[in-house]
Amino acid sequence: MTERPMRSPACAHTADCAGYVLGELSASEFADLEQHLLEGCSRCASELERLRRSAAQLDLAAGAQDPPAPARLRDRVLAGLSAVRAGGVQFADRDERQAIEREAIAVVAANETPWQPTDVPGIDVRVLSIDREARTVATLMRLAPGATYPSHRHRGREHSYVVEGDLRFGGRVLTAGDHMVAVEGSVHTELSSRDGCIALVTSCLDDEQLA
Repeated sequence: MTERPMRSPACAHTADCAGYVLGELSASEFADLEQHLLEGCSRCASELERLRRSAAQLDLAAGAQDPPAPARLRDRVLAGLSAVRAGGVQFADRDERQAIEREAIAVVAANETPWQPTDVPGIDVRVLSIDREARTVATLMRLAPGATYPSHRHRGREHSYVVEGDLRFGGRVLTAGDHMVAVEGSVHTELSSRDGCIALVTSCLDDEQLA
């Protein structure tokens, strides 16, 4: 019985090889594939070699005077990797950078959102972000010493990170650096603070107050 050669297992990155050769991947996608190749994926390496040979043949057939596509692409990949390693992202020009930052990144300065009192005595909030489509809100919540937040039911997942002070519920005490997650449908008993607290809270706009 003739033994068949073993085939390399399927790899999710193989689909990106054509875009790599054609220069259609983003800088981060280039970087991901380069790192994947450095990790030794033989299937992707073989696919890239096949595509490079095809691209070189097409260049020769067309009488192209420019350097082969793979060399140009590698220069772009290395430039992209340098930018990532330096902690930055490459943009075509300053206008493109500013447009992307305006659309994708929102910065809330400390003096832009003052503390606002709530209906609960001793508790103030700073609203940092509201996503009405996802029905989520990110806030800083400040409890004065002795303040108590009423029991409530979560209509979505809630994350609470204690920035400073103490936050108490159900016999537990959370202090600076502690993180708590409450899943959708769960009920929080009263939250209180003995010495005062500031917490970063991401919650659902539809949470139900029970008391």
